[in-house]
Amino acid sequence: MYIMGQITLAIKQGHFFDIELRILTANQNLKWVRVIGEPEFENGKCVRISGSFQDIDVRKIAEFAAIEGLAEKNIIVGSIGSL
Repeated sequence: MYIMGQITLAIKQGHFFDIELRILTANQNLKWVRVIGEPEFENGKCVRISGSFQDIDVRKIAEFAAIEGLAEKNIIVGSIGSL
């Protein structure tokens, strides 16, 4: 529903959107995607939305792994200081 909400805002209010979210594919797999859209208007009416839909699953998984690794490092460093 989140993508549809962004498309609705683009059509009704002219909002550009650039969002990252997880989707459930037709094969029932969860994937991270980036969705970008920019509405185009003629005579005050939205005639099209141009944009892209990009698979960013590998990048997001690496990003979360890096964040988790940094958190673990901070816990270890913090525990060394209290010895």
